[in-house]
Amino acid sequence: MTSSQTRDELVAAATALYARQGAGATSIRNVISAAEANLNAVHYYFRGKRGLTNAVVRSVMDPINAERLELLSRLGPRPTVRDVIHAAFWPLVRRALDPEDQATRNGILAVASLRHDPHPDSLAALADNQARFAPAFEDVWAAAMGAADRDELRLGVRMANATAWGMATAPALRASLAITDPDAVQRVFGLLVSFVEAGLQGLLTNSTSREGGR
Repeated sequence: MTSSQTRDELVAAATALYARQGAGATSIRNVISAAEANLNAVHYYFRGKRGLTNAVVRSVMDPINAERLELLSRLGPRPTVRDVIHAAFWPLVRRALDPEDQATRNGILAVASLRHDPHPDSLAALADNQARFAPAFEDVWAAAMGAADRDELRLGVRMANATAWGMATAPALRASLAITDPDAVQRVFGLLVSFVEAGLQGLLTNSTSREGGR
């Protein structure tokens, strides 16, 4: 096995384990056993679990982030809230709900497991991922929502993000929404967009009402 193959096997093994049992419950020994690698391989390629976790996140999220930024680049100077929701969440939800792409769904589940793991390695990997695409969206969200209060805006976007991740990673929800083909994915995403748009607009309305009452 070549050096590149060993590295890829370690990332694949960690991704599968994170998806199945969570990042917090997965040790380096679990990973090297699954990858049939030697004890020093994780330290050699990744300098420990933090580097390995970051590699897992990048392998899953880099294509998603690239598509997000591509969709963002197509938006005009006055995007609608629906436009921005589509650019921010369609690349994630489409992959997560695709009934024919279990490997990518498992990768997204692996990343989702980090969202429930308070370990600094997990938090660092998520923060690194966020830093690669979120700043590019901030002004666009503000333009679409007409939001002057950036703290209020960030809260709304975090709530929208949590909603999208919840839909993307909840097996019971996928089953209840009868997501069995690409048409169903499109239909359900349309419902998600409407739901998130209503929530964000409601947040803005409440914020404006509070400002007016002062």
